[in-house]
Formats: sequence, C-alpha cells, structure tokens
Amino acid sequence: MENLIYEKGTQSLEWLGLAALLILVLGNVSTAVSSQLGGITGIITSIIKKITTIVG
Repeated sequence: MENLIYEKGTQSLEWLGLAALLILVLGNVSTAVSSQLGGITGIITSIIKKITTIVG
C-alpha cells in the first residue's frame, strides 16, 4: 500500500513538470509571435535564443 502512495506522488510531480514545460513553451511562442521580427525565421530565432538563455 505504501508504494501506491509514492506512485501517486510521483505521477503528480510528472504532471506538474509537464504543465510547467507546456507553460514555458507557450510563453516563449507567444512572446516570439508578438514581436515578429522577420516572419517565421525571426520567430524561430527568438525561440532558440530564449531556450538557450534558459538552459544556460
């Protein structure tokens, strides 16, 4: 029974991490789209720069 409690906690953390990742990606995409420097190329460049600064 104890393992079931840990599995539920682990699953909750996985969903939380997935939600955080989704929010991060959507935030980056919305920021890139709002600035639209040079069409699709500018959007992709902006996303890559933001991911690079986040990752380090």
